[in-house]
Amino acid sequence: KETLSKLYDMGIKKIVMLTGDSNDEAKKIAKECGNIDYKAKLMPEGKVEEINKLKQLGKVIFIGDGINDSPVLATSDFGIAMGEGTDIAGTTADSILISNNIFVLPQIIKIARKTLRIVNENITISLLAKLVVLALGLLGIAPIWLAVAADTGITLLTVINSIRIFKK
Repeated sequence: KETLSKLYDMGIKKIVMLTGDSNDEAKKIAKECGNIDYKAKLMPEGKVEEINKLKQLGKVIFIGDGINDSPVLATSDFGIAMGEGTDIAGTTADSILISNNIFVLPQIIKIARKTLRIVNENITISLLAKLVVLALGLLGIAPIWLAVAADTGITLLTVINSIRIFKK
């Protein structure tokens, strides 16, 4: 429940449990998780149908652990296989949660978002610096050594900027 609350706080709009388990069991777990939506007694093709419906609302992340989850892991925008699941689930997923600990999901999303932000910064910095040197070169102001120095400097700058990913 606490993990799901953190996910909602991070901007996750909807959490749905798709399970092949009985309706009674699914209802019980959904209630324990804070009355989340659920669909029970689903076969793999039923889960795929539900994922396709959810994809109409936005990006869909699916977390699964068994061979029955493989089609859904492949259909979702981003599939996460649980570490103790089958090999097939692991090969169709985009990522594998080796620890089998779903409680780290908010931290993983936080790191992924920070990484994407830094990657975008690095691309922007690199392109802007190259455009400036290119413009100076076209005007005859920048000699070739400046272009080489700028390229090397930007490479070092983006590597140093990327180190921020490892900070908490």
